[in-house]
Amino acid sequence: MTALDSLLHRLSSLKITVTLLALSIFLVFAGTIAQTTQGIWPVVDGYFRSLYVWIDIAIFVPGGYEAPSASFPYPGGWLLGGLLLTNLLAAQVTRFHYTWKRSGILLSHLGLLALMLSELVTGLVAQEAQFVFVKGQTAHYAEDIREFELALIDTSQPDRDDVWVVPESRLKPGRTLTDPILPFHIEILSVYPNSRVDQNTPSGDLPYTIEPATESTGASGEPTVDFATARIRLIDPATGKASDDLLVSQWFRLPQPAQFGDRTLRLDLRHKRIFKPYTVTLLDLEHENYIGTNRPKNFQSHVRVNDHQTDDQFEALIYMNHPLRYRGDTLYQHQMEIANGQSVLQVVSNPGWLIPYISCTMITVGLTVHFFLSLTRFSRRQAKR
Repeated sequence: MTALDSLLHRLSSLKITVTLLALSIFLVFAGTIAQTTQGIWPVVDGYFRSLYVWIDIAIFVPGGYEAPSASFPYPGGWLLGGLLLTNLLAAQVTRFHYTWKRSGILLSHLGLLALMLSELVTGLVAQEAQFVFVKGQTAHYAEDIREFELALIDTSQPDRDDVWVVPESRLKPGRTLTDPILPFHIEILSVYPNSRVDQNTPSGDLPYTIEPATESTGASGEPTVDFATARIRLIDPATGKASDDLLVSQWFRLPQPAQFGDRTLRLDLRHKRIFKPYTVTLLDLEHENYIGTNRPKNFQSHVRVNDHQTDDQFEALIYMNHPLRYRGDTLYQHQMEIANGQSVLQVVSNPGWLIPYISCTMITVGLTVHFFLSLTRFSRRQAKR
């Protein structure tokens, strides 16, 4: 036996399989509990789409008891998934015989491999955002409400606006952003991923104070959308002259005006925008409740899609369990406020959306084939007795 064969036999060990499955079960358990305090998406990214995670012991302590401020390292979902994938591939190479009798098991294992790979594709490239518009309005970009960005809009030119956008990942307190395309440096003084308004405490020219707040978790019916706030300062790279402290916040309905040298600016801290090659116009919306209740029975949006690249134009109805698929995006009916004439469509872009359906079909067919092959062999043995 060569060294490679020996390594593959060790990697295909059933003990490794059971150990990894046990570790995965505990990770799912810990991640589920952590969602009550940290929120769904931070846990998904931190626990299940990572190589390792530091698990706080406090999440296992019931409310009302003093929790220790300690944590321990633990393998993340991608590490455990990668090891399980390696274990399964090694088992396919060393322990399984490719015969017709084993075809069902082989097909089931291939379906399981496809299912694991689909999560990797989803975690790496999938995007979720929202179209938020009122009746008659046209949307040409979707908003990712889980991320924010800083937009600096120069309105000095009479024929155009120059726009610079800084993603959330670069907005770190104490950092000074410099880039050749920026006509100024941006000093980040403070960033609050979530904030709240205290109207009882005025601050400077504002009739209220914006204070940091813990990020929402979505538990217990609390709001699931955070409102970020930041303080920045613009610096002239030639003279080193700095502007006054500038407050930007998602609490502001409109971009904040600012003057810096000969530039007239508008500063906007907003949800991340994902521009699409098509526009969606909300033509009409309809909302129905079950009789005598406030429980929604059906709500739907009548939209018109206009693709400026292909000149495609068509109308469609989007309602519960009836999404619209176009240009690699899937548009679902998410929320609706009929009183305000507002509709919210969830826009999901996931190139691997078909893989789970294919993998589940492969697993089902594989198990069915294995069952009938085993039943046939059993029947033949019984007939010979």
